[in-house]
Amino acid sequence: MIKVKLMKFMAVFTMLASLFGCGKGDPHILDGPGMVYVDSDYRTEYANCLPFDTLEGLPNIAVAYLGNGAEGEANLKIYTEKIFKNLDEDKISNIKTYQYEGNDWFLVIPRYISKTDLKKGDEIITCAAQTGEAFAVRCNQDITVNIFETVDINYNLSYDENGKLKNTNEHIWDITEIDEILNN
Repeated sequence: MIKVKLMKFMAVFTMLASLFGCGKGDPHILDGPGMVYVDSDYRTEYANCLPFDTLEGLPNIAVAYLGNGAEGEANLKIYTEKIFKNLDEDKISNIKTYQYEGNDWFLVIPRYISKTDLKKGDEIITCAAQTGEAFAVRCNQDITVNIFETVDINYNLSYDENGKLKNTNEHIWDITEIDEILNN
């Protein structure tokens, strides 16, 4: 008798819990050797143009240093054409360029749809307000990209003497010389 009442109670409790959003979540899908997390359903269209699923860890942003002056501006066109070749022309034309003082060019591709700001001193510009759109920045290495997700990520756009991004960490993926992109 007690078992039956307990089972009825658990059934009612489970139904009520599922009504209020307490259910099994979507499983994290892992694929093959190395068990890499596949999350393409949650990424932006722009980020799905990159092979994020092949990476260990979860970088939240892909950044490319494109060069200085006219070279950087020309490389922006090359990178956007190669990386986003499978997107509609409208999506490619929506890639905004934020121009500050300076001649260093960067391409920034957020992985997820999240609020993304550019910060220079006290000035803050929201460049991807919950859209996750890719964007370009021309600056003097004095701009910080802030991404607000489950963990706030702040990255200062800068490069070293070899043209590699400085201060990358597990949240930043340097795509400056990624062969899968540049050789296709």
